[in-house]
Amino acid sequence: MFKSIFKTSALKNRPLKNNARKFSVLIALLFIFAVIPFALSGFRNTSGGSSSNSSSSSSSGSPSSGPTYATGLAPFAVAIDASGNVWVANEGYGTGIEAKAFGDSNVTELSPSGATIGTYVAGSDPHAIAIDASGNVWVVNVGNVWVVNVGNGGGGIVGTAPGDSNVTELSPSGATIGTYVAGTEPDAIAIDASGNVWVANFGNGGIVGTAHGDSNVTKLSPSGATIGTYVAGSNPLAIAIDASGNVWVTNYGNGTAGTAPEDSNVTELSPSGATIGTYVAGVRPQAIAIDASGNVWVANEGNGTAGTAPGDSNVTKLSPSGATIGTYVAGSNPLAIAIDASGNVWVTNYGNGTAGTAPEDSNVTELSPSGATIGTYAAGSYPHAIAIDASGNVWVANEASIGESGGVTKLASVAKGPQYFPYSGPQHP
Repeated sequence: MFKSIFKTSALKNRPLKNNARKFSVLIALLFIFAVIPFALSGFRNTSGGSSSNSSSSSSSGSPSSGPTYATGLAPFAVAIDASGNVWVANEGYGTGIEAKAFGDSNVTELSPSGATIGTYVAGSDPHAIAIDASGNVWVVNVGNVWVVNVGNGGGGIVGTAPGDSNVTELSPSGATIGTYVAGTEPDAIAIDASGNVWVANFGNGGIVGTAHGDSNVTKLSPSGATIGTYVAGSNPLAIAIDASGNVWVTNYGNGTAGTAPEDSNVTELSPSGATIGTYVAGVRPQAIAIDASGNVWVANEGNGTAGTAPGDSNVTKLSPSGATIGTYVAGSNPLAIAIDASGNVWVTNYGNGTAGTAPEDSNVTELSPSGATIGTYAAGSYPHAIAIDASGNVWVANEASIGESGGVTKLASVAKGPQYFPYSGPQHP
């Protein structure tokens, strides 16, 4: 089009009639004052849109808000397999009283596009999920220790060992391979390079504020046989494994609500289960992840009571030797953590809403490798767990408010690559 207009304006050098010359001049003027500005405006809109959009697109790693996909009731943990399929453990709401089986506890498998592939039975009250090198899915089931599970926890009779606390192994197609005993109230799971399965058992110490004698970590073989059970602090709640095979466990501790438990810390075990060290990492550590340099990132819930913003909610970064590198603000009540291929740290913030309300501060915070805040993103109500797929998409499980079904929100996309040594999501006692 432009070439033809230039050609028309060039005709003035030819011996044409006066009216033809005038017509060509008019065409040229029209081109200069109308067509060119319009075209340039179009180019500007194509390259960035409004100034706010342009600023957003220039921020490295900033995700675009994606859709939310239905999974099941109270999605509690999430993991992603080698094919990019998303596996979600749905805690369920239960039927009300102690020792009743949760008929709506299950595991949902989604495709990378969010379509439901299947829903599978995997035990009662699943709280964490991990996938081994063969694509088998391991699910830890806390069992029926809660009186009512209604999206954001529930109360509960404690101090009894539920008979249905176990670990279930599913095939890549969702068929049950086996169910294995791994301790009391198992809450977290990680799989080492040899395929051994490590399970953190919160334990049943009774009343909140007392030490649980059955708090420990159990190591299972790839076939589900018990290799050993090891002491790893008080109320272990999250677990991750570093490149050397050492096992890092967060200890929630025994303080009552609003107080700082003295035994909140992080315990490091050797591959054989021996204690290497115990390190201070914040108040009520909820989740843990390890970056490519071996640094350990711990999300600390803090001591706020329900509906208040605890001032000690933060994220602590430890060196591979357990020394504190720094402590960073990362939202309110951080519950889960994952690290992308660029080393950026993603933290879900459960927020401070009281039971049955959607807190305004429920979101996801992204930190740089140095702990600086990159951004805060909406990702549903009561985000509880997080995982990053090989394409850099961030998947967030939203436990939801009372009366809501919950689901998984996809933020697309960030730096390529999955998180290192992922932990799929902790319990919120």
